[in-house]
Amino acid sequence: MHNPPDEVTTSEALGILGLKSPSTISRAVTEGRLRPSRKLPGATGPYLFNRADVEAFKASREVAA
Repeated sequence: MHNPPDEVTTSEALGILGLKSPSTISRAVTEGRLRPSRKLPGATGPYLFNRADVEAFKASREVAA
């Protein structure tokens, strides 16, 4: 699988955010605070995110902290 350079996986998003738990990303998606750019096929297909959205989410978390 090859993603466009502006699209990141959940693991890459965790790295950008400095987090370890994928459930943090899942919770942010469920709560509407982070929007995936797309979901890969399958019942458990992973989300992909626009890098800019992840960076904006990171900035909003830093302001809130």
